This record gives sequence, structure tokens and C-alpha cells, in this order.
Amino acid sequence: MKKLIVTCIAVCLVGFSVSTWGDTYDFSDHFVDEFSEPVLNTRNTDPWMPMNRVFFKFNDYVYVSVIRPTTRVYQFLFPTRVRKHVKQVVQTVSMPVDIANYVLQGRVSMAAQQTGRLLVNATVGIGGIFDVADPWLGWSYQPTGFGATLGRWGVPKGPYLVLPFLGPTTLRNSANVPFSMYATRLYIKDDALNTPLLVGRSVAMFETLVNGYDAIYMNSLDAYSVVREWQLNRGE
Repeated sequence: MKKLIVTCIAVCLVGFSVSTWGDTYDFSDHFVDEFSEPVLNTRNTDPWMPMNRVFFKFNDYVYVSVIRPTTRVYQFLFPTRVRKHVKQVVQTVSMPVDIANYVLQGRVSMAAQQTGRLLVNATVGIGGIFDVADPWLGWSYQPTGFGATLGRWGVPKGPYLVLPFLGPTTLRNSANVPFSMYATRLYIKDDALNTPLLVGRSVAMFETLVNGYDAIYMNSLDAYSVVREWQLNRGE
């Protein structure tokens, strides 16, 4: 029975690699949340607001009906220590993509550090199950993406964008997912390995999403505005 439940979780998660925070209320486009600072010129930063709000509400429906209950089942079935190891393995396997981006960004020292972290955790840490590079050497996990690489090359962020299933981003950072998928395929060609990686990455992201969703929901009247502010003020 437990295997059947785990299989169902995997099927659900593979279809939804990333979701977003949201709310199902009907918000007006001119509403400004009291927690949003600074106030953005939405005409320039969010010119596609009507479309974005539709996708935001759709993602919220996916979250409420699929992501949150599935994640709660996952948390019930597996103890915190196991879930932590899953997250660490996913980070280790995904690190070559981060390293490649650091090289493309010209950040050689960071690329070298993260390469050292990868080698230490992949060997001493038994395939990344244990994170020994951070406590032993101070090499913490520092993820990056192709959107940040494009930023180093002078490409502007562009308008705010909400994608179905993929959630909030910007036009520039929307390149993160296809680049990551393509780069991962270069060193993991076997679907038998890619599928568990996708599932593991999804459950790790969903846990973070579930932990932050309720806080946003309870502390804001317009979750859309809060998430938009957070996304547009990110460092990358």
C-alpha cells in the first residue's frame, strides 16, 4: 500500500515541476497590498497583469488541489531526516548546471568552490546524501541560474511573468528551466535517472513552497502583489 501511495505521489509531482503561491479571491488590478514596499510602477514592471493574474489563480488551484495535499502525504510518509537527504542528493546532482553558469558568468572563484563542494559531497558525502563540505570546509550551497548569467551579460530582467505550473518569474529568468533541462541532459542521459531527479527536485521545492504559502496567505490581502514584489526585488 505504501508503494502505491509513493507511486501516486511521483506521478503527481512529475507533472508539476514547480508551482507558485497565490490566492483564489477575485482581486482588482489596481489594488496595492499594504505590505508591498516599494510601490512598483506596474505599467512598466507588470504590463501583462491580466494574463499573469489568470495564471496566478490557476497555479493557486493546482497548489491547493494537488501540491499541498501531496506534499503533506510525502511529509507524513517520510521523516525529516530522509527528506533532508533527498534534498541534499538533488542539490548535488544539480550542481554541474550551477557550476556551468558560474563559468559563463566569469565567476571563476565561485565555480571552483562549488566544484570542490560537488567533489567532496559526491565522494565523502556518499553521492550527496550527506553534506560534509559546508560544516567541514565552509562551502555552502550557492545555486544560480541562466537568468543570472544573462544578467551578467547585460540582459535586463524584462517584465514580470507568471507561467502556468512554473510560477512567478521574469522574462529573462524564464530561460532558467529550459537551460537547466538541456544542461542536465548533457550529463544525465538515462530517463531512468532523470525521472527520480525530477521527482526529488519537485518534492524539495514543494516543501519550501508549502512552508511559505500560508505565511503569505495570512499576512497579505493580495498575495499576487506580495509575490510579484518578492520576485522583482530578488538579486538575480
